[in-house]
Order: sequence, then structure tokens, then C-alpha cells
Amino acid sequence: MTYRQIFDEYEGKFRIQNKDTFRLFLEEFKEYSGIDWKIIVQNEHLDPTDYTNIFWSLHTALFNIDELKRVIPLFYQLLEKYHFSFEEDYISFARLTGSHMVDSLPRNVRNFVMKAPYIEDISDNSGKVTIHSEKLGNITFYSTNKYFSGNYFIEALFRNNKITGECHNISWTLMDYMPGSTLVTSLIPGSFLGTTCYHTVIRDRENLIVDAANSCVYEEADYHKLFHDEIICETKEGERYESLSQTSLLEGRGLANAMVLALHKQQKKL
Repeated sequence: MTYRQIFDEYEGKFRIQNKDTFRLFLEEFKEYSGIDWKIIVQNEHLDPTDYTNIFWSLHTALFNIDELKRVIPLFYQLLEKYHFSFEEDYISFARLTGSHMVDSLPRNVRNFVMKAPYIEDISDNSGKVTIHSEKLGNITFYSTNKYFSGNYFIEALFRNNKITGECHNISWTLMDYMPGSTLVTSLIPGSFLGTTCYHTVIRDRENLIVDAANSCVYEEADYHKLFHDEIICETKEGERYESLSQTSLLEGRGLANAMVLALHKQQKKL
């Protein structure tokens, strides 16, 4: 199998499946709630066929607009019917928290997160945040803003680059400023039962997991508990380019370097 074929098998085809499942969910949610999500499409100038993005925009609207919070329980009940991965939702709340924190947890972020029916509390202990959930377990993390506070180069890197949705690229670039670290690419569960996608993070010299794309830094045990990851490829910071030189330049064209390393590793095992 080529790199592209492997990628399509483990992520690409699931993007298409997830998109269609989100479409079905949105239509059923509209039927039961009376809320026409197409208004959000118009207001946010979204692609009317990008159902994944529409879903997350609707999610944000339900949590932000007071008159819509009444349907949040229905929203989550319907997600259970569709076998949605609540860990992905949990990760979205961690990302929101991490991206907005500097020295302490903002009140508006806390109020937003607390509207999720499966979250009992969110606490901040000198920049170390814990989201408390009986359903999914308690997860503790630092925000990358807090963890790298005072590091001019990394702060500038985060400020000047697209981060969300760019886990492979931002992790690769961040390694330039983290000697002794390890690039880790894994398969993690996708939006719905049975789907998967690739995700890249960094394990630093203290064995903390820097999930730069989600603005969080985890103890490794907490990271594994939340992401249910299957590690595909680990590459030491000083070995990245040598490892990359051993891959197929033709097959890897247009793919992120971290993905090329992971797909090459998978290819050798197939």
C-alpha cells in the first residue's frame, strides 16, 4: 500500500463517513429541537455542505446563546444515539480552556465548560487545570500558554502560526525549540464509533505530553486516558531528518513530515 492508501484507510475514508453522520445528526436535531442550523450557516458564512464544521459551530452557539441552552440535554442525548465520541467533546473543552488561559482560568470559559451535562466541575490550581467528570474521568493539564510562559520563541511560534487542526506541522516545528524531545504520532478514535484519525504530539524531556494543536500539556497517563491513542511512530528530536530521508519523497509529497514518518512506519509493517 502507498502512503496515501494507508492514510485513506485509517483516516481519509472516515472523514467522509463522519461528515455524513454529522449531516444526519443535524437534520434529526433540527426535527426534535425546532432549531434550524442553516441560520448558523448563513450567519457564520459556512460552506453549507461542511457538516463537521457546522456541527461544531452549532455546538458553540448552544453554549454561548442563553436562549438555546435549554436544548443542550437533547443535543447530548441525540449524540449518544449516534455513538459520538464524548472524549472528542472533552478534548474540545480542554482545548478551549488551554487556548484562553494564561495565569488563571477565565470565568467565562469556566461557565461555558460547566454547561456540558457530563462535567461536574473545572478547577484551577496555580495554572494546573482539572476537568472533573464522573462519566469520563478527571483529566488534569496545563495550558501551553502557562507551560511556555516567558519563552519568547515558543510564544511567538504559537502567536504567528495556525495551531488548531495542524497537529502534525506545529509539533514538528515546535521540536526545534525542545531539545531532547520525541515526536509521537498515534491513531486516536474519530468522531464516531469505529472511526480513527492521526494525531501528533511531543513528549518532552520530563515525559509530559505537549499537545500543541489543542493548547494543552498533559501528564502522559492523563493523555492516554483521554485520547485512547495507539502509538504508530516515535522519533527522537535529533533523528527526525535522518528518519525522513529514509522515506519515499515521491509518496510523501504534499504530506506533513510527521505524517510521512508515521505512514512509512506503518507501510513497513503491512
